[in-house]
Amino acid sequence: MKTLFSELTQRGYIFQTSSDALEAHFEEGVRTLYLGIDPTGESLHVGHFSNLMLARMIKERGHNVIFVVGGATGMIGDPSGKSEERNLLSLEDVERNTILLKRQLQSLLGDDIIVLNNYDWISKISFIDFLRDTGKLFSVNTMLGRDSVASRLTSEQFFSYTEFSYSLLQAYDFWYLYNNHNVTVQIGGSDQWGNMVSGIELIRRREEGESYVLTSPLIINRKTGKKFGKTEGGAVWLDRDMTSPYALYQFWLSTEDEDVAHFLKVFTVLPEETIAELLEVHTEQPEKRLAQKRLAFEVTSFIHGTEHANNAEGASSVLFGDASVESLDEATCELLKECVPAYPVTIGASLLDVLVDTGIATSKRDGRELLSGGAVSINKSDIATEDTVITEEQFINGIILIKKGKREYCVLYK
Repeated sequence: MKTLFSELTQRGYIFQTSSDALEAHFEEGVRTLYLGIDPTGESLHVGHFSNLMLARMIKERGHNVIFVVGGATGMIGDPSGKSEERNLLSLEDVERNTILLKRQLQSLLGDDIIVLNNYDWISKISFIDFLRDTGKLFSVNTMLGRDSVASRLTSEQFFSYTEFSYSLLQAYDFWYLYNNHNVTVQIGGSDQWGNMVSGIELIRRREEGESYVLTSPLIINRKTGKKFGKTEGGAVWLDRDMTSPYALYQFWLSTEDEDVAHFLKVFTVLPEETIAELLEVHTEQPEKRLAQKRLAFEVTSFIHGTEHANNAEGASSVLFGDASVESLDEATCELLKECVPAYPVTIGASLLDVLVDTGIATSKRDGRELLSGGAVSINKSDIATEDTVITEEQFINGIILIKKGKREYCVLYK
């Protein structure tokens, strides 16, 4: 059996480690590590997902994982990777988000995981004690050299002492967990390196203890050149009420060919042999996007369950594939109403009037041209004409799928 470290390396989870001794550290006994998440939103997003899967793999190998939701640090704001000052959240917002994130983490990784809130210990520190016991041990020169700080200093954006002090609070978290929960390893994204190694430094200086850091590569959106995240625009959330399972499925389905091999290793639990076989077929027939379809299904299934993944896959196969509306079950037909514009309609209504009333056609003249040119179809099969009316027989599981042109759809329902 592969060592944990070799498997993490092969699947692409490791970007940098603080010591070559980390591999032996994992093999010599059961370890406890932690992953910090700031509660700046009501849900986790895809930017968190690679580290959640990293934590899951380590947990599956018998080690202990603690998630620290930053009830305190979330009120400060991490400058890492940011070009401008964060907006400070209220205590009420942070408390609400913390509760929601804890529920979400347990839903994804099991009720047995440990989720702590760093507000519980940071809020009890006196400012004087923090400066004497923690701040005294750090060099400002070193802190100024951290990428997260240096990049802000070279810009013209305001950079407050509040955000400058963030790395000390994260270092204190590591020290506290080392002493109270036997945590010896911290994991996180590569943009957190400076904050994370500050914790190693504090543990070494205050306790003469040995601790380690493991960072994972940032997942970059090739279209924007920015990391997956909440504040970079177009956020994809793991909460189904904020990003539907269908939208999540479509997000992964749109993965570039250059990324799909890496994403299958990082974001799914598929065995490496299965991934290799899938990629071999994908290389031979890339136009079928079989690798992207499997990636989208596996991730959606992991986050929202197999039923939602099946429905999302079915809806996608109708809208962008060769599947027929008749092949869908009632739940998937209902889902189509969330995927494309949906409008109520009455039996006996003229389809021409419906096209105009819903804005599918800009006018009756436009509608007639669309219909006479065969540009409108019903349920992907029947070509509509100017004389077409809405009938009971056209409904399939409560909907009628109207297609305009090659890819524009809408749903009609009673």
